[in-house]
Amino acid sequence: MAWALRALAEAQTHVALPPPPDPAAGWETCAASRLEWDAQAAAPIDLLFLAYARWCAAHGEPVLAEANVLAELTAHGATGRTGPLSHVTDVLGVRVMD
Repeated sequence: MAWALRALAEAQTHVALPPPPDPAAGWETCAASRLEWDAQAAAPIDLLFLAYARWCAAHGEPVLAEANVLAELTAHGATGRTGPLSHVTDVLGVRVMD
């Protein structure tokens, strides 16, 4: 009986857990559904990041760091406009859709 309990305990400790969600995949899904790429558009970074974070919360997805979001936006052709203290305030080339 002891060997059966030991085998059961060992089997339970070797259960493979699913991999954690990929934040980049969540970002791509969010961007495809909530962003519109337009050279004439601009979105405040706070609005854009808040819309993304809310989408993640509603869909159970992990949130990328703001720097990674800016890198993804730049990879799609958007650019950041900096404010007087050298912080990105607006992202040019993208619009947040409701």
